[in-house]
Amino acid sequence: MQKVCTAETKAPSKETPAAAPAAPYLLHIMTAAYNVDSTGEDVVFSVRDLCEGKETCSFVGDAKFLQRDPAPRQHGRFSIIYECTTGFQSKDAVHLVFRKNETIQLGCR
Repeated sequence: MQKVCTAETKAPSKETPAAAPAAPYLLHIMTAAYNVDSTGEDVVFSVRDLCEGKETCSFVGDAKFLQRDPAPRQHGRFSIIYECTTGFQSKDAVHLVFRKNETIQLGCR
């Protein structure tokens, strides 16, 4: 009597691997300034310290961002340009303008 060996083969799995979740878009602050008429102050590093790499960010745009307020009795404006990026992809840049002492909200959701 002769033994016959047969190899078992598994049918290919019909399950598809789960797709990796999409990387979230995160804030990248490109420019930030506080302007009163024709004078202004660059505040990009302060805004980056608060918001860079987050999905959302909210803060009050007040004098704590300024080395000195160029016109303390006037209402200036914060001007912020940011983009939302995954590191590989970026959405269109967003330009927002807020009055001094307003709540500034940036987001990538």
